[in-house]
Amino acid sequence: MSTSKHSDLILDQFTRQAVPFATAPSIKDESALKLIVEFSGAGPGDTVLDVACGPGLVAAAFARVARHVTGIDLTPAMIDRARALDHEPAGGRACLRIAQQLAELPDRAVAGPDGLDRGLRQLRAPRARW
Repeated sequence: MSTSKHSDLILDQFTRQAVPFATAPSIKDESALKLIVEFSGAGPGDTVLDVACGPGLVAAAFARVARHVTGIDLTPAMIDRARALDHEPAGGRACLRIAQQLAELPDRAVAGPDGLDRGLRQLRAPRARW
């Protein structure tokens, strides 16, 4: 199978799963989302990047506690679901941005005020917080 056909197949499958996945009780479980956020240790000064954010539920959960949250996903149907959350209040704490590609975002949206390059270097640093 060619790379193009494989990519098309993946996109098709994730598009078909967008609504069932986004509305599944387990993915919307507030206690599970809270546990993910608490376990991460994210707080008011943090910037969060949710890669493959799907319907944006985890990104929205982080937006309740972090300074800035960005979610990206390659599937337009998932992005549509996530962008609906982008307009919901995040508890007045974070800026929540959702995009299909990093190119859609200003440099600061992903890595905070110091830019994407510094943010990515920080992820590779030996003491990076995960």
